[in-house]
Amino acid sequence: MRNKVKGSITIEAALVVPLILFIFGILLYMLFYYHDKNVLLAGAHETAVFGARREDFKEVDLEEHFKARVGGRLLLFQRLSPNIEMNDKQITVSCVATKSPMALQVNCTMNRTNPEGYIRTIRKMKKLGER
Repeated sequence: MRNKVKGSITIEAALVVPLILFIFGILLYMLFYYHDKNVLLAGAHETAVFGARREDFKEVDLEEHFKARVGGRLLLFQRLSPNIEMNDKQITVSCVATKSPMALQVNCTMNRTNPEGYIRTIRKMKKLGER
């Protein structure tokens, strides 16, 4: 009776331990995925804000800024393909990060503003109204 119990525990452990290790590996993989996604989102948002506040930036400068913010911080994905589009009204930062069969894409759009010009215009209108 005693030998049968010892053998059954070994067989159960042989089935359960790989399952637990598989679940642990999947959870670790998911954590790396969401870490990289948040790093890319933060980098895209920071680059969009950085580019929206100044008029003299070019796409190449912003692409370098994005790569400096994101480069070396990704755990799972390796290849980055940032794409920055600028026009008079808004700036769009999109990036695709890839690793063999997987790809992760993030987008961030920010309206370009000129708060200094807006404030100056309001002050000029107030002065004209006072006259």
